[in-house]
Amino acid sequence: MRITTPLTAAIVAALLATQAIPGLAATPTNSATLLARSTLLGVQGAMREARLGNKISVDAATCVQSLQPAALVPVFETAVKDNWSAADIDAIEAFLATPAGRKYAERSAAQARLDAGGTLTAPMAEYTEEELAALERFRKTPAGTQLVSHSEFASPKSRQAIQARLLELLTGCRAVP
Repeated sequence: MRITTPLTAAIVAALLATQAIPGLAATPTNSATLLARSTLLGVQGAMREARLGNKISVDAATCVQSLQPAALVPVFETAVKDNWSAADIDAIEAFLATPAGRKYAERSAAQARLDAGGTLTAPMAEYTEEELAALERFRKTPAGTQLVSHSEFASPKSRQAIQARLLELLTGCRAVP
């Protein structure tokens, strides 16, 4: 394969890096996917801002925008397993599989996009009264507190692993030195 531009090379490198991550082939948990997606949206928003300020190149910004949550899921899987109990993980996964949980995940990603300075392509999903009641009940549980507080970032080991993976991806895109 012949790589003709730095942008193409960076995208190929990022894609190959995601394929080389151990455990990526396993079906990811909804919680790790949600957290990876929200985190990546925040990083992509920051890189859009950096591009607008001429702090990174067009190629680097394009590469970062092409990254997919799957590139971060393995570190979030580890963080979730290292910081949450098996019972909490099971409860979070069960909640995220419900209509209220799916809507929570959709709204979380939409909010992350807005927080990162992006725009929405469709209105944010509205909860029905029943879904809102289910969400409120879940938030009051230990598992709900874990998910809402994003406590997988609580341990220095998890924080460092997430930051290292982000740095690796951004370096691969030449968005950081």
